[in-house]
Amino acid sequence: PPAPYDFRMAPARRRSYTSQWYGGGAIKPIFFEHKLGAVKLLVDRTHYAPEEIVGIRVYFTPKQNITIDYADVKLVMTETAAKGNGKKSIHHTHIQCHGEEILTGERVLAKGKPFDQSAQLRLPYKAMHSFTSDHNSLTWAIVLTINIHNVPAFQHSVPIHLHNA
Repeated sequence: PPAPYDFRMAPARRRSYTSQWYGGGAIKPIFFEHKLGAVKLLVDRTHYAPEEIVGIRVYFTPKQNITIDYADVKLVMTETAAKGNGKKSIHHTHIQCHGEEILTGERVLAKGKPFDQSAQLRLPYKAMHSFTSDHNSLTWAIVLTINIHNVPAFQHSVPIHLHNA
């Protein structure tokens, strides 16, 4: 069996990005914090090689009773390429999911009762390594999605770095 993961991380490594759009405007992260509390998405480390397993932990304590349709984590690769320069440059972005783990299906989360789930996602064999250049980039991230009943989905991501074996 695999060794247990140490989910403690230095605060400088805890970077996350939340982006929610609904009706042409941003849904403020404070809206989700009011319902879900502070959502923590942790990975066991930030640098990986192909075929390694990413240990993931998600936890939060809801501030009110809330119905969620599902919660899942995904391994997402984003490739961006630019063609041309200046005003005539064209940017192409390709996003691909390389694995998914369902944390929970539809359920009611009780106010004050912690939600704490762990998951593992394996990086693909022969996966392209992370890189950034002037006109191209390839990035990897673990993306948490919590689909709240009658509300647009909450998303939270943590970047990871994939290097050659």
